[in-house]
Amino acid sequence: MAASTRQHRLDLRQIKRDDYFYTDQFSITTATATALIMIGAVALVLLIKAAQTG
Repeated sequence: MAASTRQHRLDLRQIKRDDYFYTDQFSITTATATALIMIGAVALVLLIKAAQTG
């Protein structure tokens, strides 16, 4: 979350400059969201397995 906030502030500083030119960058926000989805999916699978055995 901190990395996403830092990246957002850097983007805002670049936009304020007169010579701003957009370049597609790796999105930390997308990586964070993907990681959270994967963690949630693994946790769901583990919970389902635990419920079946318990």
